[in-house]
Amino acid sequence: MLGSGTSLGVDIGSKELKIVLLRKTGRRYQVEQAARVPLPDGGDTGDIAIALQQFLTESHAPTGHIVFSLPTHACSVKFARVPHARPAETARVIHFEAESQIPLPLNELAWGYRVADDPASGMTHAVIAAARKDLIEERLMVLDDAGLHPSLLLVSALAGITAATTSFRGKPLLVLDIGSDWTDLSVVDGGHIYASRSIKLGANDIDRGDESAMTRWLARLEREIRLSVESLTGDDICERPRRAMLIGDLADLPGIEDALRRQVSLPIEMGNPWIDMTISHGVQGKAPVFATATGLALAAFEPKQTIDLMPKNVAIARERRQKQTLAFAGLTLAIVLLIVVNMLLRLPLVYKTIVLHDLQERVRLAAKDSTKEGPNYSAIATQVGSLSERLGKVEHDPLEILRRCSETMPKAIGLTEFAFQDGKTVVLKGRARSNTDVASAVGSLTEMGIFERTLLDYSNLASADGLQGYDFQITCTLPTEKGTKLSKKTRKTSAEGQTGMTVQ
Repeated sequence: MLGSGTSLGVDIGSKELKIVLLRKTGRRYQVEQAARVPLPDGGDTGDIAIALQQFLTESHAPTGHIVFSLPTHACSVKFARVPHARPAETARVIHFEAESQIPLPLNELAWGYRVADDPASGMTHAVIAAARKDLIEERLMVLDDAGLHPSLLLVSALAGITAATTSFRGKPLLVLDIGSDWTDLSVVDGGHIYASRSIKLGANDIDRGDESAMTRWLARLEREIRLSVESLTGDDICERPRRAMLIGDLADLPGIEDALRRQVSLPIEMGNPWIDMTISHGVQGKAPVFATATGLALAAFEPKQTIDLMPKNVAIARERRQKQTLAFAGLTLAIVLLIVVNMLLRLPLVYKTIVLHDLQERVRLAAKDSTKEGPNYSAIATQVGSLSERLGKVEHDPLEILRRCSETMPKAIGLTEFAFQDGKTVVLKGRARSNTDVASAVGSLTEMGIFERTLLDYSNLASADGLQGYDFQITCTLPTEKGTKLSKKTRKTSAEGQTGMTVQ
């Protein structure tokens, strides 16, 4: 989706949003922003949209690519090992596995999968994720109404694990992603997720001021970890996890690493999704807390490596809206440009618009006639060619006409106004020292050879700044399409015989 640029990962929890803004330049990533945005108690999707909009307004973060999370406990994450086969056959087998393992009908779910081949065993490992369509569409509807359009929707645990274990290629690892209300326990081996389980135990259950309560919480977590290791590991993994990695909300609690190490009897390390990234000045907070948000932001740059749960119909509708938005933006820009051009070159635009409409109407009529008697492409081409030639002629360009009129006028003539009316007539107003100069101007315009008629409307004696002269108006008519061009001699004679001349 993105080779470079920025993306925003939004990890949605029950109490807060964790947001990471990544910038990619070449192959390098930079953490530009990382923030924890509180949500009202029991914050619904509307609260999420309001909080995110407020953050975007205050931080001025770009919103081109936003990737949202779906909570793992609200999704179904399954795993399968299938024989290595061609993609079409693999897809068929995984579809069968999804139907077998997921309790809800697939037509009620948005689901997808990711595969990885194991050359040593000749098997393919598949991670399958699914979520109810109504849950997704309800969240998307509110976000869309708020003007927030996610590019991808990912399961939070999968995104967090991908980011935190990017540089980890050791033996099986147990990843503890402790959120506000839920903890996700996942087993990772060789960079692949082999098992995952969510338990209703989170950081909000800890009374941090009561040491005995903290001990009880750790003991409960230890039991859940032991049960998870026993239930999650099996034939797919040769060894049980010997190490654990901590990410999520609890990672910023002082002393939690040592406390967990003593309680669960496993070496504990903090996951660091920013290990190979540049951190912008001013970014605060511990990297393990932002593992999921970082994984979401990374997914915008590598969408093929993720499981996107965006429903296809929603994705298609969003793509259509984006195209319509781009088209509308292009149309708006075109209108603005036309307004600017109209202000700068009003007369040429008016004339050419009239001719263009004429051209469109003639083509429409020619096409209509062709449906009656068969397509007469020759006639259509003649119509289009004739009018296109007319549109492109220099002598019908108002600016060119003004330039040539100015050059032709006697030196004693001063033009004060030039008007191009209806694409057919040119009206010139000016001031001359004498009627003789006015007559010379009429003769010069006639001799130009581009007007069908040249008519002096009036020449009135007037005074300006103590000097006498003659204010005049001359109307020149351009030849019509059907009219024949008059010779210069004929035009001159015709002009001299025109009535309506008023001389005072």
